[in-house]
Amino acid sequence: MPELAPTSVERVLTLSREGYYDGTTFHRVIPGFMIQGGDPNSRDRDPTNDGRGGDPTPIPDEFGATPFDRGVVALANRGQPGSTSPQLFIMHAENRGLNGRYNVVGRVVAGLELVDAITEVETDAVGRWGPKDRPTQNVLIRKVTAMTRPSGAGSSDAAGRTAPAS
Repeated sequence: MPELAPTSVERVLTLSREGYYDGTTFHRVIPGFMIQGGDPNSRDRDPTNDGRGGDPTPIPDEFGATPFDRGVVALANRGQPGSTSPQLFIMHAENRGLNGRYNVVGRVVAGLELVDAITEVETDAVGRWGPKDRPTQNVLIRKVTAMTRPSGAGSSDAAGRTAPAS
């Protein structure tokens, strides 16, 4: 959804084409909230550094009015201005408390049942073997492929409302 965060979307597309996300894991899974992945540190055998890696190229904040509904895809940050990273998170459920605080780059258009399945994996709720809420078994992102908007999907405005395709 480049109309919402053009620089962020272009950066994610570029990183996807370069294989940046391939072989990474979903290192943070919170049912009823979101799943987070795409950290290059998650490729190594050290779970304690998962969630701490990122691309050295800064991604500007492009916060907008899009509501954080189920299926929204956004970029993670450290909760402070200027800290947006290329790590992605997908909303498992609506959370309006995130509105205007993260760069929204897209929306899941098919396959939300996979997000649901990921939220059912066992996690380390207290962080004994890595970050809190990390799956006890790796949930691997094998490959990310940059695609164009599906035909007939319409477009979205800044509030995330979908307009019919013409």
